[in-house]
Amino acid sequence: MDDRIIEIAVKYFNIGENLNLSIQRTGVKEYLRLVEKSYDVIIADAFIGDRIPKDINTKEFFNLCENHLRSDGVFILNSIVDENDKKEVKDLKRNIKTAFKTHYSASYDENTIYFAFPRNVTQAEVREKLRRRVDPRLKVTVEKVLKTLNVNN
Repeated sequence: MDDRIIEIAVKYFNIGENLNLSIQRTGVKEYLRLVEKSYDVIIADAFIGDRIPKDINTKEFFNLCENHLRSDGVFILNSIVDENDKKEVKDLKRNIKTAFKTHYSASYDENTIYFAFPRNVTQAEVREKLRRRVDPRLKVTVEKVLKTLNVNN
């Protein structure tokens, strides 16, 4: 992980390590290969510049994420992919679908956020969780996500 991102998270979002959060200074794929823990949430910010790294957009990566989630967990992927690169987007959706039972996406501005689950989850459940469990600082983002949330199965 880029140390600048950690500095921004601490300075502007008051995010720091605690009992429920451990910040790793490594890529998520590398980290998941090394641990045996299961998580409620795995979040990946999957781009370098404006491209998703090739090792992230693989079946192996998404299977690693799914294997490290608790049965009621969620994997969240933030991506900025230019819709002109239709093959990369198609591969991304296919790889997520291969690893997870249910997945949704929401696009706003230049972002697409994917929500993937190792179990069947209805769109109503996703909407309810987004409405209930959001930090007030993310209210505008959540509203944008709710407006564009789509099932991708």
